[in-house]
Parts: sequence; C-alpha cells; structure tokens
Amino acid sequence: MLKKGEHMTKTTTSWLRGSHALAAAVITINLGACASFPDDEEDVGIDQSAVEGVHTEIDGVHTWAHFTNPSGNEDLKIINHLIQLIKDTPSNETIQAAVHSLNIREVYKALEEAKQKGVNIQVVHNGADQLHKPGKPWETEDKFPDKLHLRLGERDGQNDETFHIFCGENKNKQNRAANHGCITKAKSGMMHAKFFVFSKTIVEDGAGALDVRDNVVWFGSSNLTHHSAKTFNNAITIYGDADLYLGFVGYFGDLVDLNKSKHKHVEHPDYYNDEITPKKGFWKSGSGKVRVYASPERDGNLVLRQLKKIKAELGCKVHVAQAMITDVDLVNRLIKLSQDGCTVKVATTKRTKVVKKLKRNNISVKINKDIHDKSILVYARFNSPEFRYFVFTGSHNWVPSADNKNDEILVRLESESLYYAYRDHFYRSYND
Repeated sequence: MLKKGEHMTKTTTSWLRGSHALAAAVITINLGACASFPDDEEDVGIDQSAVEGVHTEIDGVHTWAHFTNPSGNEDLKIINHLIQLIKDTPSNETIQAAVHSLNIREVYKALEEAKQKGVNIQVVHNGADQLHKPGKPWETEDKFPDKLHLRLGERDGQNDETFHIFCGENKNKQNRAANHGCITKAKSGMMHAKFFVFSKTIVEDGAGALDVRDNVVWFGSSNLTHHSAKTFNNAITIYGDADLYLGFVGYFGDLVDLNKSKHKHVEHPDYYNDEITPKKGFWKSGSGKVRVYASPERDGNLVLRQLKKIKAELGCKVHVAQAMITDVDLVNRLIKLSQDGCTVKVATTKRTKVVKKLKRNNISVKINKDIHDKSILVYARFNSPEFRYFVFTGSHNWVPSADNKNDEILVRLESESLYYAYRDHFYRSYND
C-alpha cells in the first residue's frame, strides 16, 4: 500500500540467462529527498511477499535488497538470487565466500557446476558445520558441507585458486566448546559471517536491462539453510563498487591466512582496530555510504559505538529486528534513547531477561520466534546536524560473543530508500 509522499514504481520483468528463462517481479524505489513518509504507521510500504527484490542506487551504484517474509512455507527469494549470481559468474572469474551453515542442495549444486565450468571458488566455512549430523547416509542434505569440501579440495599450495576450508581446531565438530572460527581463537568462537564476493557476474538494473559487472558483493543475515528460508531474513547485493569489493577480498584473505595460525585458545581475541594504518576490520565503499566493521574486538562494542552516534530527540526513530538479544549495554542504550525522545521498537525471538527490561521501560517489543534478521534502522541526527537514514545489517547478533568471540560483520548503509524497504520488512515480523 503506497502512502502520500512516496514515489515508487513496480514493474514485472523477465529475462533469458543462458538456456533458461527466469521471471521476477521487481520493485524500484526512488524516494529522492522525500522525508514525509508516516514512519509510525505499522501498515506501511509494499507487499514484499509478491516481489523478488527491491532495487535502488547508492550514489549511482546498483544495489538490491532481498527479504524472506515466510508464512509457514519456505521463502527462497534470497537463496534463489544468490544461486543466480553464482550461475551468472563467467568461467575464469572468482567467487569467494564465507559460509556459516549450508544444507540446501541447490546452493551446493550451483557451486559444483560453477567449478565444472571453470570458475575459481574459494570458501571458508564455520568448522561446526562439518559432519553436522553424524550417522546419516552420505547423500543426505546434512552432508553438503563435507561434499563441498571434497569437491573443492584443501588449500595446499598446489590448489590456491579453488579450495574449501573448515575453520577451527577440532576434528570432532560436535564439540561446541571448541573453536570453530577462522580469525578468532576464542573457546566456543565461530565463523558466523555470511557473504559472497564475485569478481564478475550479471547485474539487473531494476528495469529489465542486464549487464555484466565487476566487483559484486552479497551479504546479510541469511544462512544457506532451509531454516533461514522459513525465517525472516535480509540480504544486500552491491554491484561495481571496487573499494567495497576489495575490502571484502582483503577480509576474506585474513579469514584464510589467520585460520592457519596455531589454534591455541585466546580468551580475548582482537581483530577490529580502526586506529591503525591500514585499518583492520574496517573498510568502506567508494562513496563512504557503506561501511563494514568486522569482529572480534577485545575492548569495545561495535554496535554500541554506532548507537552512541544517535542524537536522542523527538523525531528520532530506531527499529531493531534481532534474532538474539542478551547484551545489556545495547539494551540500556535503547532505553536511554527512548527516555530522551526517540521512538524505539524491537522485534525479537525470546523474552530474555534484558528484553523484559525493555518492556519495563515502556519500549514496544514484539516476540516472533521466526526472526533471524540482525538489522537496525535509524532515522536521526547521526553525528550530523541533519537527520539521516541508516540500515545496519550483517551477521551480528546482540550478544556479547558477537563482539569478542566470533568472526562477524556489521554493515552500515546510508540510504533513504533502503531504510523504507527494510522498515516495511521490519513490520512484517513485528505485526506477524
């Protein structure tokens, strides 16, 4: 449902890729400088259950947002888009991926077929996903991580263009107290980041036109699993931003190289540091409108650092959709923002002790067990005299381990149109 002040066009397009036709409904958003959208209304935006993706541009760079809005069945919009990116990668190009968990056959097959046609595929994989359910037949879906490892092979000096790495120390991957991370060496730490980077693939511009683009990145909250297809998730794809792409490539290289170092437990692992040159665990797009922060960080809180940039006042709005909330420092910051004038709304999966504290302080909280998002929407003065629109996404749950134990990414995007697309998605889970 469109509201006064919104400028949005909906087009249905179809195109031919290779030997198969692929039809998709597309939403193109162009909000310009309009800021009169009634942000407190809960029945807002468009019905995303009927569309494949939301297209916009961030300083001229093609950007797509995809969402899963499940209604009891699997919603495969995010997965299908990623599979298409893999299939559209030409031979002799490179795909690099950080995978937390995988059990969807079609993703495995797309990667296997890409390798067969000559695409270089490099994967780092959360170690706990290896032999996830022992005792089942080899061909069951639970074995796709192991099958992928066999198909791509180890990185051994002879095989550096295509490889698969299970991160961490422990050969018995059912030992959850072990380390399963790449950079992190913390006990029970894991590789929780979720991203793909493509040296070249196909971009669709929102009006049906296709073009091959270099430097493509995909990231978000979704794992490559049936569970993620049945829960609320989001993903972003950005085409043609060399600075952003190279930042992800550099981070991927650290995930690979630092995984090789000795896996002796480190109680307080440290990776993120934006005070050195070159910065570590931080990179951004060419325009600076997209910024990425990678944990673990020994002394600090990546999310709290961002929330502290918000000036609390009337008109400020903060919407949080989070799979897990146990971090008391983040909850206290939301309470302070609310007390000082911001409208704060939260959608999460469980009434944890700190979530109950939010409700006691008159913050609107909705419980929905199907939320897997890790997103924050901000409309506020954000270290600036003017109000600005931000979306935060990535793999970062609101739990202490996301900051100081796990390999995670938190991505900040400044975009009014993405803000509204994400806000519509927020209310799908908030009102469900």
